[in-house]
Amino acid sequence: MTEKTGTSACAAEPVNGSWPVQESCAKALRVSLPGRSKIALLHHCGTGNLGDDATVKTVLEQIKSRWPTASVVGLSLDPRDSERRHGIPCYAIRQSVFPFEQEWSSASPAARRGRYSDRLKARFRKVGPLYRATKTIKNVLIVRPIQFLREIVFLGQSLILACELDLIVICGGGQLLDWGGPLAFPYTLFKWSLLAQCARVKCIFLNNGAGPLDATLSRWFIRRALAMADYVSLRDRASGELLRKIGFPGKIKVVTDSAWGLRLPAGIARRRSRARKELVIGIAPMAYGDSSRHFIDDNPGYWRLIDNLAEFSAELLRRGHRIRLFSTDIWFDSQALADLEATIRRNDPALAADRVVREPPRTKRIFATLRHLVYRDGFSRL
Repeated sequence: MTEKTGTSACAAEPVNGSWPVQESCAKALRVSLPGRSKIALLHHCGTGNLGDDATVKTVLEQIKSRWPTASVVGLSLDPRDSERRHGIPCYAIRQSVFPFEQEWSSASPAARRGRYSDRLKARFRKVGPLYRATKTIKNVLIVRPIQFLREIVFLGQSLILACELDLIVICGGGQLLDWGGPLAFPYTLFKWSLLAQCARVKCIFLNNGAGPLDATLSRWFIRRALAMADYVSLRDRASGELLRKIGFPGKIKVVTDSAWGLRLPAGIARRRSRARKELVIGIAPMAYGDSSRHFIDDNPGYWRLIDNLAEFSAELLRRGHRIRLFSTDIWFDSQALADLEATIRRNDPALAADRVVREPPRTKRIFATLRHLVYRDGFSRL
């Protein structure tokens, strides 16, 4: 690694369409690491987003194929989840973890509102000014000071971990954004870039996506994080253009998303079977615009999506096909799956139960469904 990010004002380089990790990762890691290096893969994974975990798996496979003796650890939002999926020791990237499965996998928002604690809060909110004043005092005198002290402790523990590393890889995905506010993604990336610099550990941003970055503080965090990095590559030109707009002057390479380098498990038949009269078709609705969980509040748009998918499903069913509802964001989109299934069955009350199947939110079952759809039923794309 001979060039430090932040020394060149050139524009983002043209897209390299070759296999991303072979080209980009090999160049990024062209550095004399010790024979038994310790490498950390940092990603905002552990939330049930299988695309994020596919990126981590790809980078992990490529590192192991090139440096078999390297020790790899994960830096994740949910270390226990990431350890199960990738088989490596994992550590938290934040002091507190949002309970993704608990908050996003329930049958409906109404079920959550039925809890006693939620009902008590709802009654207290009716007091109006008194509730807001009490909440402000509590945040200023209790919540914020405790969070600050916990963050100091967490930073100390993280610095000790960083001192044991030789390299930190921010491994792909759309991480350069301010979803959740400046103190979510932007601050986390800035924090670990700063820890890497303090520990004199090399840090690279590998094939990341950028945007949206609306808050001024978010832009500052991202600019500083990238300026401290030893290498920066992005997965598309639009991300590079956005970073130029927010004032990052460093050298940027544009390379296809790392997930394209994911190797399929051995033993999967790749030949299409002969055409069948009845097809099994997978549909994966997204919670885009759902005000209960998405950062864009567009409930009318969300329900238009669900209604249109239900009409499309009805046409497929009329043609004699079967439908499997699944998701690659297994907790976040769980309500969209439930809403779509309910709408399909409401539109066709006489529909046989086995004509529409909603896959449970389990990774192995979902991957099995994808393989079934792509290879057994002859679909090259979903």
